[in-house]
Amino acid sequence: MYKLLIVDDEPLVREGLRMSISWEDYGFTVVGEASNGEEALSMIAALLPDVVITDMRMGIMDGLNLIHSIKKDYPKTQIIILTAYNEFTYAKAAIDNDVFAYISKPALNEEIISVFCRLRKKMDEASHIKNQLISYQNYRTDELLLQLLLNPKPSKTNIYDFTKCLNGSSVKKDFFIALLEIDVDKQTAYTPHTQHLSIVLSERLNYCLSINENCICKANLSLTDTALLVFTKSYDFQQQVLFLQDISEHFYNTTNTALTIGVSATFRSLTAIHHAYTQAQKAVAAKSRVGAGKIIDYMEISGLSTETPTLSTMEINEMIQNLARGEERLLKLAINKYFDSLGNRIVDIQIIKSTIIELATTTLQQVFSNSYTLQLVFGKNIRPASDIQELSTTEEIRTYTLTFFERILLNVQCMKSLQISMKQYSPIVSDAISYITANYAKDIKIADVASQLHISESRLMHSFKHETGKTFNNFLTEYRIRLAETIMKSGHYKLYEISTLVGYKNPITFRKAFCKIVGSIPSKYKQQGASDELS
Repeated sequence: MYKLLIVDDEPLVREGLRMSISWEDYGFTVVGEASNGEEALSMIAALLPDVVITDMRMGIMDGLNLIHSIKKDYPKTQIIILTAYNEFTYAKAAIDNDVFAYISKPALNEEIISVFCRLRKKMDEASHIKNQLISYQNYRTDELLLQLLLNPKPSKTNIYDFTKCLNGSSVKKDFFIALLEIDVDKQTAYTPHTQHLSIVLSERLNYCLSINENCICKANLSLTDTALLVFTKSYDFQQQVLFLQDISEHFYNTTNTALTIGVSATFRSLTAIHHAYTQAQKAVAAKSRVGAGKIIDYMEISGLSTETPTLSTMEINEMIQNLARGEERLLKLAINKYFDSLGNRIVDIQIIKSTIIELATTTLQQVFSNSYTLQLVFGKNIRPASDIQELSTTEEIRTYTLTFFERILLNVQCMKSLQISMKQYSPIVSDAISYITANYAKDIKIADVASQLHISESRLMHSFKHETGKTFNNFLTEYRIRLAETIMKSGHYKLYEISTLVGYKNPITFRKAFCKIVGSIPSKYKQQGASDELS
């Protein structure tokens, strides 16, 4: 049934509309009546009707202002005008505000019923399309989750597609995997009775997923096994699994059959979904020891600390701020402090990996605007998520993390050496510098930049020299050479490659420019500043 609100300043009209038509026969139910627009808005906020039928001329707030307010705050609400005033202003307002119908008083019931039948058909079709979209979205999410559960090394595309299907804010939270197994004899698992149990569980899960405050999605692995991906803010295990207890108890009371539920540790990076799933599997398998029909915590049965240290969002942001300021000592201190906090305790290394993956990916997103600069700094297409997953010990992860940030500090130091701060420049000069930093590898001419900024060449030359103290060409040359220094320190490129990367087609021209600005020939400087490749 669609909810209908009647708005008219004449009580007899309202009563006539409500009593003279059997609304439920046509798919509507009257949920309220209002005598003016102001009263109607209060009722709309409380009742959220699907349809409002309103008069136009009323006291306090008329129909026209009511329609404007509804379309602004409740755009999906359908509106029908029922008025004795056939004025052009009202007709135009109806068209402008996408009002469904305009009915003149006095109107026969047959005319009103005809309008509402057309409206119901339209709303039914829209509802059907919406339900189809939701159904497809849920199916797609479940399908992608299943792929991540079974794939130890998911691709970036898999992660990206799955993230798109989720609520954007949810993927910033920690998550765990819960594996629900119906406790039936595996030899007779594929029977009509088991199929019935599977349907009962699926229906209960759909209900719980729709009302639970956490973002949850599920994947059906078999008739007896279902995996849940649960995003949560809570680090309290008992708090995390309250809704799982409700599912378990309801299922047992309904079917007289127990559920065993295995719960993984909590993770941050979606690349760890498969690992979390294997933990949940191990937890379920432990029912032979601890008993079926229980919620089994992987961390508990493995003898692991349930408080494996992680980095908070505040700590990650502070590290990135130290990086941006070039505070190498403070940054290394914070990294070592985290790894030292692990001590000799028994921890789940996957939680540590997940924590460092979040730190690395967040840093890359905030520091680098494009993949080209990223490749220059690291000498390759870096993939911290997959790289870190390949590591075996916390010390290996520590070494990787320190080296990772050393590479980025080189880029930060390059920008500092040029003393580039857009805040001190006018929009014209800032835009010109931005053009240089984005196109330094090309054959840049000041005429090209002036044309791009839609100003004269002479004006750009004057403004640039006045504000930076350098000519455009001198600034471009210095930027290229300072960037070349940064690339040399990484130790990943030969000199002729560096020359091309920073915009010099002729190595001799590059050598002269480098020597003039740095005071040393490139080959000698490179030998002094070479470093090992990031492993």
